[in-house]
Amino acid sequence: MRRFVLTVLGLLTAAGSVQAQGVVARGYGEADLDAVLRATLSGHYTLVAQDRLIGSSDTVQGNVLVLRARLIVEGTVLGNVVGVDANMYFRPSAVVRGSVTNIAGGFYPSELASLPNVENRPLAPYHVRESEGMLIIEGTNQRPLLKLGGLFGVQHPEYNRVDGVRVEFGPTLLLPPFLALEPSIFGSVGYATHRGDLITRAGVGLRRGRTNLVLGFENNITETNDRWIRSDLKNSLSYLWNGKDYRNYYEAERFYAEFSRTLERGARETRVWLRGQHEDASPLVAGSPWSVLKADTVRPNPLIPESTIASVQLGVESEWEGLASAWNVNAWVESAGGDLVDSDHAFNMYSLGVLYAMKAVANHTLEIEGNFRGPLPGTDALPEQRWTQLGGSGTLYTFEIGQFRGDRLVFVESEYTIPFSERLRLPILGLPRLRLMHNIGMAWTHTDDRRFEQNIGARLQFTMAHLRYVVDPRTGDSKFSVGVSFPPRGYPWEKQQRTPLTR
Repeated sequence: MRRFVLTVLGLLTAAGSVQAQGVVARGYGEADLDAVLRATLSGHYTLVAQDRLIGSSDTVQGNVLVLRARLIVEGTVLGNVVGVDANMYFRPSAVVRGSVTNIAGGFYPSELASLPNVENRPLAPYHVRESEGMLIIEGTNQRPLLKLGGLFGVQHPEYNRVDGVRVEFGPTLLLPPFLALEPSIFGSVGYATHRGDLITRAGVGLRRGRTNLVLGFENNITETNDRWIRSDLKNSLSYLWNGKDYRNYYEAERFYAEFSRTLERGARETRVWLRGQHEDASPLVAGSPWSVLKADTVRPNPLIPESTIASVQLGVESEWEGLASAWNVNAWVESAGGDLVDSDHAFNMYSLGVLYAMKAVANHTLEIEGNFRGPLPGTDALPEQRWTQLGGSGTLYTFEIGQFRGDRLVFVESEYTIPFSERLRLPILGLPRLRLMHNIGMAWTHTDDRRFEQNIGARLQFTMAHLRYVVDPRTGDSKFSVGVSFPPRGYPWEKQQRTPLTR
């Protein structure tokens, strides 16, 4: 059967491509892909509009454009291969000297094929249709004039002890694309009820495919280095419920320019970024906003000295999830000060967050999360704008919230999760899971002499609630808590078919 198919495709090859048919591009898809199509159509190319085989002994000169057809490459292409609404197969012997671009189609390469530059965009907004003897590549993206971020344009909502309620609103104006660029103008205005400050943000952006450049300004924003402890939503709900705020804050005014590039898309996504910024920091004072369960006291917010930091940051973010393991990495370095900039501080620092999860016994999960931060060699101390903390729920449970604070951080959290049998699923509460925990770490400065502290414990997790018992093995201090929580994240190996109960 395979020999018959290859014979038929070979006859199609001998007949040549359908060059007599005209091709035009209409509409708008994505700016960088539109540019690829314009460049291809403006030059010489071989059109493949019917199924074709490029045999192992064949060599095609120049570019190849595949439209709504199947192309099998076993030989050599000395130019670019661009497929739109097509299926392209590259066998182990295939060699493409230029780039391969898959637009709204199927891309099936052998790992042994020589494809030095690939852009795979199977979900790009394009399709190919035929009208009056013409093949039309039609972009189907309806680019709006205005784009509202967040929920109906509401951005950065939060409830904490320095802002009270903080809400910002603002749209993004999407300007007409030109060349391969998609320009935009964005801005927002907000208000923090407790401190009574008007918050403003504005900037311009230029996007070209996976590359983005943003120039921006932020005034009276609330900044924190403790998002790794709790997300905005979780921290806001905690403060609303019982007045416990697990972060420290400072006010900032910034000018910045950020260049970012997405290196990978798909099962593994990786992004790198380079940012230059000028930041003026000011202290914020903790207030006493309302909470459902009134707290006895409000934890003070450390007063950051007013100062300026001019710096350059370089970072990378990458995540991947497979059938039996997953990981997420977020790392960056910052260099501040120097003779050419106005900065009150000169330092070099790093920050690293990593999460690794793997399938253990049956559908059990082992999850290890680490967070690390501190000065690089040659820097003794960091300004307080770059400090973080440990203590309280989410880190070291048996200690007070923020009990350990400093510019150096080492914290590792390990959890082993055991799902219960489906037969034990409870109404409303859902399927319980047992989580065995071990947390160890410390935050400190170069003048502190602190030992690492640790907690061990167990957590019975339901869909929206939990029971937790934690103990400090060194001192014997323990803590039991019952609380409301978000549904736990499910990895692929944890998701199983529900089996009905036997009658």
